Amino acid sequence: MNFKKYMHIERLSSPETAGILDGECYIFPKLDGSNGVVWFEDGDVQCGSRNRHLTNDQADNNGFADYIHSQQKFRDFPYLRLYGEWLVPHSLRTYRDDVWRKFYVFDVFSEHEESYGWLDYTYYSALLSFYCLDDIQPLTKLYEPTEDDLNKLLDLNTYLIKEDSGVGEGIVIKRYDFKNQYGRTCWAKVVKENFKSKPKPVVAGLAPAQDVESRIAINFVTLSLINKEIAKIENEMNGWRPEYIQRLFQTVFYCIVKENMWDIVKKYKYPQISFKKLMEMTVREIKIKKPELF
Repeated sequence: MNFKKYMHIERLSSPETAGILDGECYIFPKLDGSNGVVWFEDGDVQCGSRNRHLTNDQADNNGFADYIHSQQKFRDFPYLRLYGEWLVPHSLRTYRDDVWRKFYVFDVFSEHEESYGWLDYTYYSALLSFYCLDDIQPLTKLYEPTEDDLNKLLDLNTYLIKEDSGVGEGIVIKRYDFKNQYGRTCWAKVVKENFKSKPKPVVAGLAPAQDVESRIAINFVTLSLINKEIAKIENEMNGWRPEYIQRLFQTVFYCIVKENMWDIVKKYKYPQISFKKLMEMTVREIKIKKPELF
């Protein structure tokens, strides 16, 4: 069992998730921390961040690796991968004081030949409870929910949030018997509007967007994405400094290309894209939506 990256959670509007609401859906709160994975290999517990195996010669994802290796309870799962959220401050900082720096499991993948695949919440939650591991509990379970049902749940999501401190970032929809039109298991997400980017006045000297690269940047370079990448840099570098601006430009652009290109292809009908110009428009949107950095 080597490192395996967690799936990308798709927007509910994406073609990847078409049909996911046509059955029994578990609705989970979406936590705003750092993605992590734990598994057992070569006689010892292993862990990873969203993108890589955390080894002794690498940064440990803001204390995540040290935490996992200090916990004996993570050593009893030889066939399972535990995917979850390592709750450290990112863009959302209104969680209760007692819930920080803990690992909350949100999915379990079995590598055993008799149960290979993603485990249903009902099964893995009982297993995690037995071993005193924290999991993200669903807000509710709905049969064939409508988008209106889901939007109402956004305003009820106070999971782990301080009292009178608003609601969480959004929700994740899982249907355990779902395969999309491409034969893949994937989950959907809905993010609350105030975590998305809002239209901003055009900065003086920057022309209005007309071309496809500009429209892509306006739609996909969201304030939520920018804030998440800033928080990741701050956590890794122990604070923010102006010289990290170029790194922010690169990481936001990387996220757009890696995580959203299929949505872009469908939304804009197989467009011809100048990636050089898309990078320029990504920088432009960051400057518009986060002017306090400049």
